Amino acid sequence: MTRPVCALLLYPDFAEYQIAPTLEALRGRATLTVLAADSSAVRGEAGLRVLPDQPWGEAVAAPALAILPGALDLRAPATDQRLLACMRRWAQQGTRLAAICGGPVVLHAAGLLDGRRYVVGMSQEQRRQLGMAESGYADEPVVRDANIITARAAAGDDFARACVGAVAG
Repeated sequence: MTRPVCALLLYPDFAEYQIAPTLEALRGRATLTVLAADSSAVRGEAGLRVLPDQPWGEAVAAPALAILPGALDLRAPATDQRLLACMRRWAQQGTRLAAICGGPVVLHAAGLLDGRRYVVGMSQEQRRQLGMAESGYADEPVVRDANIITARAAAGDDFARACVGAVAG
């Protein structure tokens, strides 16, 4: 049996602790591919260095699930046109997109939260400054809306279960 492919998208100062439960839950259930802006190692906020498998601009096949962690500063990934185009293409191809804490900012920047329910680890003022639709914001630990899963940082275990459910069908 072929395992589904899951893409973990990393950017500088990504929050390792937010994705750890998901990576553990997917172990043995999925094949993980790590993507980043280029082939250089990416350092997380706690200092973990990860060497990506390939740049997201070169990712051709759509994974079953794409995981976006939060980060100390999301300005670079939220303005990386290659990343945003990749997210849009995968969404059109049916990839499930899962973002935790500030990760939904990338989905918002790609226009993928328009008309969707979501949760993000930001205050109402921060969401307003980014132009995120308040009508879609849900004050819940994890929100599933069609092919998009979003979660608060403190909901790591629930996020992991949602991600496993997404690849299990």
